[in-house]
Amino acid sequence: FSFDKQFGWSDIKYEIESGEHKDAYQRLLFNELKADYTDNQWSDVRRLFNSAINFFDRICLVEKIENSEEMEFVILPTIHRIIDLYKAEIEDIDNFLSDIKMPS
Repeated sequence: FSFDKQFGWSDIKYEIESGEHKDAYQRLLFNELKADYTDNQWSDVRRLFNSAINFFDRICLVEKIENSEEMEFVILPTIHRIIDLYKAEIEDIDNFLSDIKMPS
């Protein structure tokens, strides 16, 4: 995190579909594991991420790129505060995510 890290919705979606922790992400975000999700399901997840990115932008952990239609943002070095606070959860992300239930 010593350099700016720029991400967009396509990066997030890739991690949910194919990343190392995809099963945990899909259970958390969709409440089930499937090969494909509907456009409406993806739209709901995108809205969740957009809300989170807007919040992180307000507290200066990320910088949202306003000109982008793809929901792009840059992770700022201040993210280290969150990493330090949630180190145990980050190191054991699969168990952490399996304990969380999203409201229906």
